[in-house]
Amino acid sequence: MPPRNAVILGCTGLVGRAFVRRLAVHPWFRLVGLVASARSAGRRYGELFPNRHAEWPQRILEMPIRNLDELDNNAQIVFSALPREIAGPVESGLRQRGLLVFSNAASHRMDPDVPILVPEVNPHHIELAREQLRREGGAVITNANCVAAGLVMVLAPLVPIGLKRVHLVTCQALSGAGLNGPRALTMLGNILPHIPDEEEKITNETRRILGTLENGRVKPLDIDMSVSCCRVPVANGHTLHVTVETDFALEPNQVHQTLALFKGRPQALALPSAPASPLVVLTDPDRPQPLLDLEAGGPGTGSGMAVTIGRLRVRDKRIQFTALVHNLERGAAGTSVLNAELAAKINLIPFQAAGGEPCGS
Repeated sequence: MPPRNAVILGCTGLVGRAFVRRLAVHPWFRLVGLVASARSAGRRYGELFPNRHAEWPQRILEMPIRNLDELDNNAQIVFSALPREIAGPVESGLRQRGLLVFSNAASHRMDPDVPILVPEVNPHHIELAREQLRREGGAVITNANCVAAGLVMVLAPLVPIGLKRVHLVTCQALSGAGLNGPRALTMLGNILPHIPDEEEKITNETRRILGTLENGRVKPLDIDMSVSCCRVPVANGHTLHVTVETDFALEPNQVHQTLALFKGRPQALALPSAPASPLVVLTDPDRPQPLLDLEAGGPGTGSGMAVTIGRLRVRDKRIQFTALVHNLERGAAGTSVLNAELAAKINLIPFQAAGGEPCGS
């Protein structure tokens, strides 16, 4: 597949760095630009991280960081790791310029014509992007909140059983709050029992992702949800404690097999960032653990893209389990790149000819 030219906005934050790691050696996308704030613009990427040069190839370390108004005209794809407070108008402007924006920000997630895409779960929602392309020439495609991205992966194979109610308690890593979040030393021996707006985002996004596409709009799944979120002193990896109530009684082995055998369109299409098994079900009583299971789905580009499930208990119409999702990969940059891979595979993104003009593929 001819490579598509890509730019990263917000390349110096935690999610931005995850984007850089994935795109530096991506087989389908050519990283041609790095954009950050005025504090970083004009410097080479490697200058900002002198102790982390092993993470990126020399070509990336030498790339200059640009301002937004210096965006490469040959770019076809924009990966946005911008903060929510500025992402909305910037991404809308890029869409009007005819670009496809794959955004990690929450700004557009609830727009009626913008999909919150988790390709294993709702690949058909990408059709909303076609409507944007017809109307504006470009499109915004978002990935989910870092918890919802993992939760819907586990709930999707259970939807045909008849989901009645979901109770969720999260233990969310420090990196989920970004570089300006709580510092590790201040969190030692402590838990924050509230994350602003998080419970509402998880509820609304989960219902929308699991919803159906009807007449060009998403009809959210009608499901009762109770969500409580905590910030815990863990670097990376969100742990979800979930209780699901279903319409029908189930056998433990039936639930185990349903989850373990779950696959989606990314696996069928062999997309580069798709893990072979998007759900990994463990039987050890003390798993999953962030230190042991965070990189599930790897090695290579699938690393961190699988959701690990453990402590699976089934009793009549109630299913309980613990799940672990990598908040920077499956919960952020990794799924955004996977979304772009799906868009490229179905020819939503034309490839770039040698002279810079887009061609059909």
